[in-house]
Amino acid sequence: MNSFMNTPAGFELKNGKMVNVQPIEAMFNPSFIVRSFHVITTAGMTMAFVIASIAAFKLLRNRQPKDTVYHKKALKMSMIVGFFSTLLSMLAGDLSAKFLHKFQPEKLAAYEWHFDTSSHAKLLLLVC
Repeated sequence: MNSFMNTPAGFELKNGKMVNVQPIEAMFNPSFIVRSFHVITTAGMTMAFVIASIAAFKLLRNRQPKDTVYHKKALKMSMIVGFFSTLLSMLAGDLSAKFLHKFQPEKLAAYEWHFDTSSHAKLLLLVC
């Protein structure tokens, strides 16, 4: 839905009514790939770190050797998946920002806390 709101496609407005509706074009609009990539990578990252936190908790709570082997493997695997998902989500964020720069520069400026128009605006890391 957010993808459609950012780059609406697949219909025409005539006299205030939607005509010539094409659902497939509306679903697969210009921002679909970037947004979907971002959602999938961040979902994978979240899933991996939730599993890692459960494995770490169980590792701390259980002292039986057979259980700790399982939880150590789960922790290691989930941290590896989380690491690579984090790298991919950083790439997805960069692609999203580049997409916004092309299609919605005003939104990108608001994300970066620039509310006054200027050329060569400075990068703001912390805004207090």
